[in-house]
Amino acid sequence: MSTKIMLSRGSLLIISAQAVCTPPSPLATRATIDSNHNF
Repeated sequence: MSTKIMLSRGSLLIISAQAVCTPPSPLATRATIDSNHNF
């Protein structure tokens, strides 16, 4: 369980880093929202 949460947080950090490095796109925004709902 905790491992799954750690992986989810890791992927969220990656998504956030990509969002900072690239212009915002609807797809990236939706992926971030979906990741947040998974918690």
